Amino acid sequence: PKGRIASYIEALSTSRESIVENNLFVFLSSTESALDGRIVSIDPSALNVADVLKQYSEKETSMQKGSILEDILSNGDTLEIYRNGVSISLDEEVSNGDILTLPSVIIDK
Repeated sequence: PKGRIASYIEALSTSRESIVENNLFVFLSSTESALDGRIVSIDPSALNVADVLKQYSEKETSMQKGSILEDILSNGDTLEIYRNGVSISLDEEVSNGDILTLPSVIIDK
């Protein structure tokens, strides 16, 4: 018979697997203060940076600033986005645990 602790560990492991399968976790930070940011849980159907920003903007109902993605697109190529410290485009893929650094003029409004 399994011990009580073993049962809890097995249940926790199963829950963790389910959470990772059903969510994509990325860290969003600002170019102004890379240490201040937030972990965001996104639907795993988000395949690229644009999808993540769109879903994030839709989830943040308290934001009075409109869509982050729209703001970035309206500024053309003048704003850079970084994934794990490397400059990327909006169509680049994202993975669980990626750090997206957005221009402070967009995310810190």
